[in-house]
Amino acid sequence: MKMNNLIIENISNANNEFLKAFYYEINELDKKIVNIINSKNVKIILADKLSDILPPSKNDIEKTQDYHPVNRDITTRGLCSDTINAICIFSNTTSIQNLGAILYHEIGHLLDFYNNWGKEDTMPELSIKKEFIKAYKKDITKHWDKIKNDNQFRLKHYIQSSTPNNISQAGLVETFAFCFAEINNKQDDVDILGEYFENTLIVAKDIYDEFLSKFK
Repeated sequence: MKMNNLIIENISNANNEFLKAFYYEINELDKKIVNIINSKNVKIILADKLSDILPPSKNDIEKTQDYHPVNRDITTRGLCSDTINAICIFSNTTSIQNLGAILYHEIGHLLDFYNNWGKEDTMPELSIKKEFIKAYKKDITKHWDKIKNDNQFRLKHYIQSSTPNNISQAGLVETFAFCFAEINNKQDDVDILGEYFENTLIVAKDIYDEFLSKFK
């Protein structure tokens, strides 16, 4: 079906309350973001879990993450995939209060990969900019003692295998997408950016603003 000029597909068993919240977030998307999504013919899918959508694939954007297939359905809340040309939200792992944050996070991935979307070796473009890497490294170095002793799953997701001396692409990609949600005032369940990535967030906003200025 069409909603806010986007192709929306619901294959989930989500209840009416969840669906209402999901459709609200879709309708709230800015026209420019809608146009960017449509320019790549990306549809938005609501499913119950990742395995309903996509088996492990080397061509998936999430190949950049440290992947544990056994845990995928338990931990994955959203997906941005050029393999199926879709942004997906998973009802079994996403709470209503975090719907907006997950949707905008996945859109952040699309923007990051936009110019390489659908190519054989899909690679990020924005999150690997020198200024973003510098800010990310600065923040990790500043908070490293606290980071390495923190057991929160969400924090580990944005750090990935990064250390102050070895920044991982996966950590950059995930944090960059996370910044897009924060920039659009979509809060996640853990205030990671405010506590650990204050410089990263500032630089990410500048990069996103410059990129989005090229679109109508």
